[in-house]
Amino acid sequence: MGKPPQCYKVLVVGSKNVGKYSLCQQFVKGWIAEKPGDDGPMKKTVQINNTKVELEVIIHDVEGEEEIGKCDGVLLVYSIIDAASLTFVKTIAFQKLHAALGSRSSADSGNDKTEDGETTKLRQADEGSSKGVEMPTLHPEQVGLSVPVVLVGTKEDEAKLSRQVELADAETLSQELSCVGFFETAAPCNSNVAKAFECVAEDIVNKRANTVTHETKSGCCVVL
Repeated sequence: MGKPPQCYKVLVVGSKNVGKYSLCQQFVKGWIAEKPGDDGPMKKTVQINNTKVELEVIIHDVEGEEEIGKCDGVLLVYSIIDAASLTFVKTIAFQKLHAALGSRSSADSGNDKTEDGETTKLRQADEGSSKGVEMPTLHPEQVGLSVPVVLVGTKEDEAKLSRQVELADAETLSQELSCVGFFETAAPCNSNVAKAFECVAEDIVNKRANTVTHETKSGCCVVL
């Protein structure tokens, strides 16, 4: 028997009624159930760079008291036909993720005890986010989360008649949040659904491979 695929957890985050469940169902099952049910963990095995990995997708609206668990990647989801859902993503959702998961710069630097001016700004931003204050503009390395993020717009199939979020605005937000990818999707017709999940998976796999290579060069080989 071959080695089982490495499992990675992907958090699917967005406000209510943006289509998170449909997005995940289409990716995992290839069809969408009419009503959400207790189907257990949603998992799917995909091939990334000649490597099979298992993705477990976990839906979270970050509006309740449920704690954001550890994850390897995030899909930030908004609806193209609901401008408020994009505002939710770039304020409340991203703030809570930033506070729970940390920033890219803090992950890269490790647990340094010294605190320079830039680190102080980041800490203050984290403190502000816990109070519900909109995050200040920071360097992309500080704004970016410690895990890869893909921005996903849903309901592309309804955009022609009801679009409220322009493509350029979402692309700009994707850059501001240091996302590794951005896709407009339509779950019912399976447009760009797999691409969005595979994009975050590819970045996860690449980062893990780079970590192993770096640690091997340092004289310590870690098998993940």
